[in-house]
Amino acid sequence: MNKPLLRIVHGIPGHAIPAPALLCVLALAGCAAPVVQETARLEPAEWSAMTPDENLPLLQIDREESLLLIRVDPAGPMARLGHSHVIGTRAITGFIQPGDKPEDTRAALSIELADLKVDRPEWRAAWGLAPEMDPEAIEGTRANLLGEKVLDAAQWPRLEASIETAAGLAWLPEVTVRIRLRGQVRQLTVPVAVFHGPDRIEAVGEFAFEHGDFGLEPFSAAGGALRVAETIRVRFRIVAKPAESDTADVAIIDHFPKAAPGTIQ
Repeated sequence: MNKPLLRIVHGIPGHAIPAPALLCVLALAGCAAPVVQETARLEPAEWSAMTPDENLPLLQIDREESLLLIRVDPAGPMARLGHSHVIGTRAITGFIQPGDKPEDTRAALSIELADLKVDRPEWRAAWGLAPEMDPEAIEGTRANLLGEKVLDAAQWPRLEASIETAAGLAWLPEVTVRIRLRGQVRQLTVPVAVFHGPDRIEAVGEFAFEHGDFGLEPFSAAGGALRVAETIRVRFRIVAKPAESDTADVAIIDHFPKAAPGTIQ
């Protein structure tokens, strides 16, 4: 099983660290900073939608406290003329159903790509970058990110992820996740720091993947002398709390329609 680069995260604003039962996720491009480690290519997988189990407690992902951050860096002979960018969102929808053991946990999430923001000062500072960026550079980066060559958000408006398996320590399980992005499905295994509170679960981690894993084309200029590095780095903090109402429960379930066994959606 390929294992992306991962370490426990200390650069997510407003978060201390370690965290609970599970979840993880993904990401993408822009234009962007320094030396980046190579990652193993991810293997293709089939997608099968996951729905909540009515027999297990249902925790809803908290959009106020959850956060996904994605970093892309510049590469090529003219890399010094480029900038690192941090892309992120709190608009994460989904659920976690913790089991008695990590392997019994169910979880799924979804992100609307149109909700992605670029280079918020606090996100850049958390990653050790100069907090301020030119507004035109930010808009240009976001346009490239959502355009046909990268995310193609008009054709593929959503990123989805679900847990396939989890094993190991309850506070640091190895979570195997399937991610569907731009019509491609890939599987990766990520160590996730997990914290169980009285009425909440937090899952925190970091991983990396390549643009090519999902058929993304990194932005380039000057004949490739200035381009976005192949490696994309992702940090996430997923916080889930009891759903506030039965209506919220139904909304979560409707957002993750069940697929027939063995089908790819």
